[in-house]
Amino acid sequence: MQCPDRVREIIVKILIASIGQIRELCNEGKMEAAHAAADHIHNLPTLLDRFDQKLLDFYWNVEKPAFSKSMPQSDMVAFASLWSELKEYVRET
Repeated sequence: MQCPDRVREIIVKILIASIGQIRELCNEGKMEAAHAAADHIHNLPTLLDRFDQKLLDFYWNVEKPAFSKSMPQSDMVAFASLWSELKEYVRET
């Protein structure tokens, strides 16, 4: 199944924001935080390549909350509006 266009656009923006965040964290020597940021997005390329609603729901219900808990809220600002947009496409558990 092909990834819906709007979901793809949001996920690409999440990936861009995350890669920038990972670079910044690595430059600051914050390797544990950089790992958490990378772990947060590791399944998203597969979701773009082979869309699966279950994988999107897993990102939303498992990976996103784990990431949010592991990072300071100030580091979540870049994702708030993107997650707000993505929310309408997921099934929350």
